[in-house]
Amino acid sequence: MDSVPSFILPPELWLQILEVDSLSPTHLADLWSNIRPVSRVYKAYVEQIFTKKYLPTLCLSLSLPRRDPNTGILLHELAVPDAEVTMQAVHVEGQFFITSTLPRTRRGMSMEDMTQRGLLTKKRLDTATSVWMWFGGAQNRGKGRQVKMPIDVEWDEQDKVWKAKVEWKKLSSSYWQARNGRSKLARQ
Repeated sequence: MDSVPSFILPPELWLQILEVDSLSPTHLADLWSNIRPVSRVYKAYVEQIFTKKYLPTLCLSLSLPRRDPNTGILLHELAVPDAEVTMQAVHVEGQFFITSTLPRTRRGMSMEDMTQRGLLTKKRLDTATSVWMWFGGAQNRGKGRQVKMPIDVEWDEQDKVWKAKVEWKKLSSSYWQARNGRSKLARQ
C-alpha cells in the first residue's frame, strides 16, 4: 500500500507565510476576511498575527459633536478641541483590547484638565457619534475607516487618561467590513 504524503506544515512556517501575506493592506484584509474563516487553525494563526503585530498599532478616534446628530439639540455646552479624542493601543487581554487616550491632545491640552473642566465626561465619550479606526499609528490616520462599535470608557485616575476596553475581534471585523464595503458582519 502506498503511503499518502503529508502536506502539513509546522505552525512556525504557516505564521511566516501568513505574515508575509499581511504586509500590504489589501492582503491584510484578505487575511482577516477570507483566510481567517477557513478553519480553526487558520483563525488561530491570523489572530496571533493580529495580536502581536497589528493591534499594538491600532488607533481609535472618537467624534464628539456638541449637538445631537438627529435632532440638533445642544447636548454639551463646552466644545472639545478638534471635536475628537484619539485613543492608542495599550495591550490585549484575551478577547479585549485595552486602549487609552494620550495624556495630552494634539493641541497640548491635558486630559486631566479637560475632564475636570467638564469637557470630557464618561457620558460624552460613551455616546461618541462615530469611531474612526486605523492601524499603523498617527501617520496612517487617512487610511482608517468609520466603524460601528460601542465604546465603554473609564477614567484612570493613576495615569490621568481615559481608557476603553473593546472586543478586538468584533472591532477588527467591523473595520474590514467597512473597508471592503460589506454590510453584514464577518464571522466572529
